[in-house]
Amino acid sequence: MNSMHLKDILIQEKQDTVESSEALLSELHERSHDEVLMKEKMIADYQRKVNKISKEVNAEREVLQEDLYKLHAGRRVKQKKYDDVVKKVKELSRYAEELQKGAKTHEDNENGKDR
Repeated sequence: MNSMHLKDILIQEKQDTVESSEALLSELHERSHDEVLMKEKMIADYQRKVNKISKEVNAEREVLQEDLYKLHAGRRVKQKKYDDVVKKVKELSRYAEELQKGAKTHEDNENGKDR
């Protein structure tokens, strides 16, 4: 009878161990699930922040690209004006040289008549 009683006690202890292990496993599973949910929420929050920053960066990039385009356009206009001025100066220089040659020829002709 005593051995039957001991077997019952051992069986009960093993069953208690199994039940407590199952309870602990269930609690760990719940904690893990909660941690996963919390980490998923953190990841989603970070993703929203990254998306917001990315949109801001892209908007700033567009503004800078537009400014750069305007600067290049302005530079092209200024370069064109500069090229036009250089062209005009060359034309005027050629014209001045022609006038000087004409004046020199006229002067030489006048000096030739005086002799």
